[in-house]
Amino acid sequence: MLRLVPFPPDIGEIRQWFAGHAGERETGRAVRFAMVRDGRMIGLVDIDTIAERVGTLGYWLDRAAWGHGYATEAAQAVIRLAADELHLVQLKAGHAEDNPASGRILTKLGFRFLDTVQRFSRPRNATIWQRRYRRTLRDEPRARLAEQ
Repeated sequence: MLRLVPFPPDIGEIRQWFAGHAGERETGRAVRFAMVRDGRMIGLVDIDTIAERVGTLGYWLDRAAWGHGYATEAAQAVIRLAADELHLVQLKAGHAEDNPASGRILTKLGFRFLDTVQRFSRPRNATIWQRRYRRTLRDEPRARLAEQ
């Protein structure tokens, strides 16, 4: 269901992607976290493409972990981090139109539906319809006053 990740996965590309995580955090471009259950990685949650105090929330779960609330719980923690530590004012997110479960998670997390656009999906090697969402974390003028 990920739009930009190859499927089936290319192990070399994935290793390179993981190796770059520390640098992304240091430069403020992204923060990424593994979801671990019983000592096993079951998914990822991240905020990437961070620029001008806006980032994009993403998450992925192993199919065996679906339906247990893990994505919601992990995303809630990362949203708090985005607001409290990264001082972001807004988050964006999206999901393939044929993955309504992800949309329900986003709505539960306080995201508001924005629109539906066509985007290229790398794993599907096709253009898909993507439903896009936004969530305001703090009002920009108030955020500026609080920082002064």
